[in-house]
Amino acid sequence: MHKVRIVSLPTKGVSKQDGIVEVPEETDCSGITSVNKNTSLTR
Repeated sequence: MHKVRIVSLPTKGVSKQDGIVEVPEETDCSGITSVNKNTSLTR
Protein backbone atom coordinates (compact mmCIF):
# COMPACT_ATOMS: atom_id res chain seq x y z
CA MET A 1 0.00 0.00 0.00
CA HIS A 2 2.78 2.42 0.92
CA LYS A 3 4.68 1.57 -2.24
CA VAL A 4 1.76 2.58 -4.45
CA ARG A 5 1.32 5.84 -2.58
CA ILE A 6 5.00 6.73 -2.76
CA VAL A 7 5.16 5.85 -6.45
CA SER A 8 2.02 7.83 -7.16
CA LEU A 9 3.35 11.01 -5.55
CA PRO A 10 6.74 11.46 -7.26
CA THR A 11 5.77 9.97 -10.62
CA LYS A 12 2.64 11.63 -11.89
CA GLY A 13 3.24 10.70 -15.52
CA VAL A 14 4.16 7.11 -14.72
CA SER A 15 1.42 6.96 -12.12
CA LYS A 16 -1.09 7.21 -14.96
CA GLN A 17 0.35 4.18 -16.75
CA ASP A 18 1.51 2.09 -13.79
CA GLY A 19 -1.12 3.44 -11.44
CA ILE A 20 -3.99 2.27 -13.62
CA VAL A 21 -2.55 -1.25 -13.58
CA GLU A 22 -1.12 -1.13 -10.05
CA VAL A 23 -3.88 0.72 -8.22
CA PRO A 24 -6.91 -0.50 -10.15
CA GLU A 25 -8.35 -2.76 -7.45
CA GLU A 26 -8.60 0.10 -4.95
CA THR A 27 -9.49 3.17 -6.97
CA ASP A 28 -10.33 2.28 -10.57
CA CYS A 29 -11.63 -1.18 -9.74
CA SER A 30 -15.18 -0.19 -10.70
CA GLY A 31 -14.04 1.75 -13.76
CA ILE A 32 -11.88 -1.06 -15.09
CA THR A 33 -14.56 -3.64 -14.35
CA SER A 34 -17.10 -1.47 -16.15
CA VAL A 35 -14.85 -1.11 -19.18
CA ASN A 36 -14.19 -4.84 -19.27
CA LYS A 37 -17.90 -5.62 -19.10
CA ASN A 38 -18.69 -3.08 -21.81
CA THR A 39 -15.98 -4.49 -24.06
CA SER A 40 -17.28 -8.01 -23.51
CA LEU A 41 -20.83 -7.00 -24.41
CA THR A 42 -19.67 -5.06 -27.46
CA ARG A 43 -17.71 -8.05 -28.71
